[in-house]
Amino acid sequence: MKGQKAGDEKESTKEHLLKEAESLWLSMKTKDATVILNKLNLEYPNDYEVLCAMSHAHVLLGQAGADDIKETEFREAERYATKAISINPNRSLGYLRRASASGLLAQRIGIFEVSPAVNRTAEDLRKAITLNTDGNKVIAMAHFILAKTHHGLSKVAGILRFPIGLGWGNIDDALKHFQYAIDLDQNYVLAKFEYAKAMYEYGKVEAAKDMLKSIQKIRSPDLRDEKYKIEAKRFLEQISN
Repeated sequence: MKGQKAGDEKESTKEHLLKEAESLWLSMKTKDATVILNKLNLEYPNDYEVLCAMSHAHVLLGQAGADDIKETEFREAERYATKAISINPNRSLGYLRRASASGLLAQRIGIFEVSPAVNRTAEDLRKAITLNTDGNKVIAMAHFILAKTHHGLSKVAGILRFPIGLGWGNIDDALKHFQYAIDLDQNYVLAKFEYAKAMYEYGKVEAAKDMLKSIQKIRSPDLRDEKYKIEAKRFLEQISN
């Protein structure tokens, strides 16, 4: 009984620290969150949740960091997510985390240099969506990144993409996956913003304006969302003039 109680208390402490780390990165204090996660990773080196959190932290560090550390951080994020998948290949979160890292790495290096990685990113996202575990927010993020991937590829001429196996990207699927993302998470500020920009690009001006207006009503604990809301407001003003 004592052993069981000690185990339960240890698990409770781990969950508390993971939530504390999440709260810190929502407040854009990613380095502080990473300090907590590094300690957790030393104690729980094969814990799925800790590995996924480590992957996400390295993505955030890469996004916020200087150019000379971005690739290193994204590769670390990939490594942690791959280890999580090896521990539990039947959950969505690990595939989402690896796709997030791989997608950013492909953007950094260039899709023509790493076309297999772009295809693997899409495969990971489809796997996450098919498994459909870990809640609506996780699946919404998977649809969002898949939408962004389709959208980005659709801007590159097909004659350049098809020979390297990236002919599947198209705007119709981009818009579809943006819609899936916000259907699953109505408060997904970045998904709504990117969806609005995509709709505007393809002539859906009034729908884009409505989407941008809806963003301002969202209340989010993530400080990054406040930044996106300001950008969305500016974009709305720009396309309304």
